[in-house]
Amino acid sequence: MAHFHGQPEVPDEILLQIFHCALPPSWTKQYAHQQPPFPRARCSVDRRTKISLASVCRSWYRVAAELLYEHISLSTIGQLVALVETLQTRADLAKLVKSASMCYVMPSGYAIVHEQALHTLFDLCPNLVDWELNSTPVIGADICGPPFQLSAFQLTSLHIFRLNHPAMFHVLRQVCQTLVDATLPLPPDAVFSQLRVPRMLFLKLVNLRLVLSYDSHFPNTWAFPALTALRLVPAQNVLIFLRNTIEATLLGLFSACGKTILSLSVAESVATPRMMHQMLALCPRIQQINAGDFVFNDVFHAEEIQPVYTTVTSLDIVHHHNAELVNLGEVLDVGELRRMLPALKSFRLVPFIAAEFLVWPPPDSDDAEVGDNAELRQLPTIIDPPKDSRLAEMLRMTIDTEDKEDLDDGDFEPSDSESDSSDGEEWESDGEDDGGLCETEVTREDVLAIFRARGALIASSSDSDSGEESEKEDEIR
Repeated sequence: MAHFHGQPEVPDEILLQIFHCALPPSWTKQYAHQQPPFPRARCSVDRRTKISLASVCRSWYRVAAELLYEHISLSTIGQLVALVETLQTRADLAKLVKSASMCYVMPSGYAIVHEQALHTLFDLCPNLVDWELNSTPVIGADICGPPFQLSAFQLTSLHIFRLNHPAMFHVLRQVCQTLVDATLPLPPDAVFSQLRVPRMLFLKLVNLRLVLSYDSHFPNTWAFPALTALRLVPAQNVLIFLRNTIEATLLGLFSACGKTILSLSVAESVATPRMMHQMLALCPRIQQINAGDFVFNDVFHAEEIQPVYTTVTSLDIVHHHNAELVNLGEVLDVGELRRMLPALKSFRLVPFIAAEFLVWPPPDSDDAEVGDNAELRQLPTIIDPPKDSRLAEMLRMTIDTEDKEDLDDGDFEPSDSESDSSDGEEWESDGEDDGGLCETEVTREDVLAIFRARGALIASSSDSDSGEESEKEDEIR
């Protein structure tokens, strides 16, 4: 192979792009980055392949190290502490970290070591611009409280799902001027009676996902002058619109932000058809809409005269049926759709299980495939995953195993006790059961010992399994 020596190497930035394309996509739920209005994440959790790439040669190691450390996904506190220990001795690796996702439940007794490790991680990673926290149900509530400083890191992407609101306000005050993408839980009414919600200007925020609960309230002291893409999602899989207070919250939100919104995505459990009309009326520049079939089916078939939205060019309807089995006319009135949305260029009927992987806002569809319906000429009508894809298999399994009533009602129905305690309590920490301070706190050395012992156990189990497989192969021979 000597004749290959001396050939110019592939530039690092090109090699990095090749590695990104070679890695398999992640099938784990990256909620913060795969749901509209955010683009699909490029990160992959296939660490084994990344490490294999780094082992090829020195030049590949340099590029694969960036691939391995640019997005850190932590599923246990042990991983966080072990990562911090590594980065403390490898400043070159710490500079590669651009994104951190922390998705784990913090057990009782770990609060102090967790706070110390988290603070150290931010001190070590000067290029960290994307932070995801609390996509799991519970985590220590005060990990972001003073003196946790974030402003020096110029965060452009922050995703918070469940957090003690005084701590969240402390974080937002520091980074609201630099954020471009964000996921934020709206504070419940109880917060406004107990705290003074700070005035904040989200100067550069373009993409926003708001997590709503029954008693969420929109702070009139928050301003989003650059907001163009908004998604409304429930904190739990329940029908939020059943509470009268949510209507006032949504109207307050759209009165303040609706003039700049171009793309709107609304989960069907958030708003009724009438509320949907009220929100759209406050968005004079709206171009793209993504909503459930429950919302828009009722909108298009309502008895009163419907308004006309002349600026809407793209509509996605997320339905609970297999698209192959759906007659478009059964989902909505095509003629009424044309009357209400005369400028419509792109229409997509999306199975609910495929909605998470949908690119939204949609790309330009001038050259898109024409649907079969004559009234929807020039409109792509059905979006389904490829027939042989894993997503298609998941879709078929879901349709085959769940009847329509179960799908319409959602996958989760709270018990009576859970329903009775839903008035904002899901926003609060449960004390010691989810990582609060306790009399005996775990030390950093304890966490590392547990983490390493677990890793050794997994490694020995893997070695024994491979040994058994080789013995079976020898017997076959």
